[in-house]
Amino acid sequence: MYGFSVAPEPQGRGVGSALLQAVRQEAAARDARRITLRVLGTNARAQSALPSTWLSG
Repeated sequence: MYGFSVAPEPQGRGVGSALLQAVRQEAAARDARRITLRVLGTNARAQSALPSTWLSG
């Protein structure tokens, strides 16, 4: 996967978090050693969600 975005209407409802969790699961299934994430500098919601979503668990 190269990238994804969440349409404006469902933003804030956990869609991005669910997508990131699916990426983590798929990466684990494929024995991936690294996942690189980049967030656009203008996307404050995603920037604030990443630490709690990505770094936990």
